[in-house]
Amino acid sequence: MIKIIGLVIIQIISIIGGVLSAISMTRTLNERKIYSSQTKNLFLNVLHYSLASNELLLYHLSTSNAPVKTIEVYTTELETMRINYQLLDAIDLSKVSISYQKNIQGYMYHYQRYLVCVEEYLKRIKRRSDYIKEILEGKHEYQSIDFTQFVSENQETLEQAKQEFINSEYGIDYILIEDRSVLKAHFLEFLEESRVLFQAILQATEVGTISPQVEIQQVFTEYFTKNQSLREKSDDS
Repeated sequence: MIKIIGLVIIQIISIIGGVLSAISMTRTLNERKIYSSQTKNLFLNVLHYSLASNELLLYHLSTSNAPVKTIEVYTTELETMRINYQLLDAIDLSKVSISYQKNIQGYMYHYQRYLVCVEEYLKRIKRRSDYIKEILEGKHEYQSIDFTQFVSENQETLEQAKQEFINSEYGIDYILIEDRSVLKAHFLEFLEESRVLFQAILQATEVGTISPQVEIQQVFTEYFTKNQSLREKSDDS
């Protein structure tokens, strides 16, 4: 009788254990679903901001002389881009689906490169701007720049604009970018290509698929092929 009671107790404990295990698994699955949903919302917000900040930078650069922008207009945008990107550091990729993992990892890879490129372009634009200001001061002889492109509606003459750019009353660092600058054209092209890239990742994430843009091995292969092609052309010439 005692043995039977013991077996019954064991069976009851086993059943309870199974029920608790099932409850725990259900809770874990629910928690994963909630976390995955929260992660998707966070990632989508980051992507939307990436696109918005890219558009704003495109706008500032396209209208760089209407009127002439200050260095803070560009560097502030870059800093907010970095802050937005860092929000993804809080994500535990082991708790999300494969499609989210790949899209997030691929986006982070591309955006790291994006931030480096934007920073480098801004450094080069700043150096060119400083050189143009030195020409305005008469430190270099350079006749082919049309300086009237930097004169805005509220400035009557080039001399007035020059005084504001070089001897700003408040120490403002204006960035002078030539309208037909090759550097500016390359920067705009890079930002437009980045827009297409981010939109592709956004669209794939919204429908829960893996974007072709985030297959890192494929990306490396494409870059390698392009580099090889450029090298062969260089050797032929």
